[in-house]
Amino acid sequence: MITNFCYGYFTFYCMTWMPAYLVEQRNLSISRSGLFTFFSFAGIAIVAALAGWAADRVIASGRDPILVRKAFTVTGFAGGCTVLLGAYANSLNMALFWNVLSLSLLGLVTANNLVLSRLTLIPKQAIGLVTGVQQVATSLAGGVAASLSGWLLHTSGSYDLPMMVILGFLVVGAFATMVLYRPEWAPRVAESQGELRRA
Repeated sequence: MITNFCYGYFTFYCMTWMPAYLVEQRNLSISRSGLFTFFSFAGIAIVAALAGWAADRVIASGRDPILVRKAFTVTGFAGGCTVLLGAYANSLNMALFWNVLSLSLLGLVTANNLVLSRLTLIPKQAIGLVTGVQQVATSLAGGVAASLSGWLLHTSGSYDLPMMVILGFLVVGAFATMVLYRPEWAPRVAESQGELRRA
């Protein structure tokens, strides 16, 4: 739930406030701002697919599935932290480069966190419950990202503070992945007795 919230906070910020940041802070036109936002989310989709495939190949070679998925997820959160380099970049091109790259690298989290939390560690009998809780966390992240970022922007007059908060959530997400995703802490569900009959 923590990792989903942290992941969702960054992605929802990019959906709600990143276009405005590019227009107001970097003086892009609305159309160019939308174009670079599109590139960012296209990047996260491509990286997510490649990262999922790559992790599968590494696991198929005999590596521990939990360690592999955790490594990809932590690397993705760390890569997302490069958004701060975009915030402090002196040139427009470098700012755009880091903005697109940071969200794209978050794609390392997408597939691997889902598999880690829903399939690798969680018993199949609890997948529905876990998925529901994760969606609650993601939805909450959307509301918090939009409102908190707006309030921070209003009070500070700059996008620097909202981006520092993003950095904080990404660090928390990486730390939670390293510490909390452990087989011994996974929920245990008793096997159902008997078989379900078809109606």
